[in-house]
Amino acid sequence: MIIVGCKHHQDKDPVNLSPDNKASTLIHGRRDGRTVTKEGELKLDQFTGFRSLLNRADEITCSDSIPFIQIEKNENRHKFYIDLDCWSDGIIYDYSQKNILIIHNDSIEKRLINPWVIRRFHIDELEAVLKKDLTNKGSDPNWSVNPSKLILNISVSENRLEQLPIIFNELAEASERHKLKMDFRIWLADYLPHFIPPEPPIQNKN
Repeated sequence: MIIVGCKHHQDKDPVNLSPDNKASTLIHGRRDGRTVTKEGELKLDQFTGFRSLLNRADEITCSDSIPFIQIEKNENRHKFYIDLDCWSDGIIYDYSQKNILIIHNDSIEKRLINPWVIRRFHIDELEAVLKKDLTNKGSDPNWSVNPSKLILNISVSENRLEQLPIIFNELAEASERHKLKMDFRIWLADYLPHFIPPEPPIQNKN
């Protein structure tokens, strides 16, 4: 998979306490040294569709800030950094397909290359699928090489923005229940249909 954009250095963020010291703010994703501001928050109820959300995320990213989504769950605040590339920089990066896990609406996709097929899972299986990618460490060539290279690519249809809180709630639940460490990249991006390369032409031996 080829992506056009800019590259940043990885930077980790600590777990912070909320002002009343009763609940923690749990940090997920990577921000790679970029600035975190209040204006960077993507409040999902303020957008009319997925395209307007993506446009705002791009604006924040290209101003060298980090967009983020926050949800409340079990008295904890979960902050998800959306680590995108700034398309206007015009730099091309080639990301390996095995390091990308796709969530679209209520489905999870892992696009294999050997054989070249697609495996689909329901969003309820997110925790198990994530664990498979995070713990694979190169043992299966179709899954992520190591956790630091994993990219979670999230998308919904234009008129299904209400599905995003469900997805992030599933991520928060996986974090709380099984302490899954989510310091991988999280993208919001358009959904790209699965592409199967054509068979090579048959050689004519005559």
